[in-house]
Amino acid sequence: ELESIREAQVINFLDNSKIDWMLFTSPLEYGNPFRIEWFQSVHTAAVIYDLIPLAFPEQCLFDERYKSDYMDSLEFIKGVDLLRSISQFTKDDIVRRLGIPEKKIKAIMAGIDPRYLAVHNPGLTDLQKRFPLCDHYFLFAGGIHFKKNIERIITAYGAIPPQYRKNTMLVIAGKADPSTIQHYMDEAEKARVGESVICTNYISDSELMSLYCNACALVYPSL
Repeated sequence: ELESIREAQVINFLDNSKIDWMLFTSPLEYGNPFRIEWFQSVHTAAVIYDLIPLAFPEQCLFDERYKSDYMDSLEFIKGVDLLRSISQFTKDDIVRRLGIPEKKIKAIMAGIDPRYLAVHNPGLTDLQKRFPLCDHYFLFAGGIHFKKNIERIITAYGAIPPQYRKNTMLVIAGKADPSTIQHYMDEAEKARVGESVICTNYISDSELMSLYCNACALVYPSL
C-alpha cells in the first residue's frame, strides 16, 4: 500500500508541475523509493557516481535488505532515458556491468567548488599548532572508506627509500572514528613510518584549503 501511495504522489507531482524532465541526482543511494514506470509522462535523467557495490559485493552487499534495494535501483537506472556519469571509468563500468548502451551515457566529470579556484594561501601556521606537520607532505583528502585504498597509500609511502622520504610526511585528511584512525596508525607502524603519518580526522574547509595549497602532491589510489 505504501508503494501505491508513493506512486500516486509522484503522478500528482508530475501532473501539477508540468515539467519536461525529471533528474535523479543519486538514484543508487540506499532506499531509492521510485519505480521508473511512474515517470512515463516525462523524460528522465540520472547522475551515476560509481558501481562500487557491484565491484565489491562482499564489502557492500552483505546485508540482504540493502542488496535488494540496490538491485532494484539498478533496474531503475536501466529504464532512465539519459545517464550522466562523473567519469569515463564509471561510464565504461555501466556499459560493461549493466549492458546499458553507451549512447545513453554521457561522462560529465565532477565540478569544482568556486572557493577552490581562487584561494589565498593562508600557509600552515594554524595547522601546525594542531598537528606536528612539517612543510613537505603528501596529502590524501576525502571520505574514509575501504574503496579509497588508504592502507595501500601508507604501504606505498613506507616503501619509498628513506633518503627520499626524509623530511616528508603523509597526511590523511578525513572524518573517521577513533578505531579507524588507530587502524591506520597501526598500518603506519607496520610500514615503519608511524612518526611520519598524520590522520587529521575532521578539518574545516579553510584548513583543507591550506593543506591543498601547501602539499607536495595529492594521492588518490582509489579502488
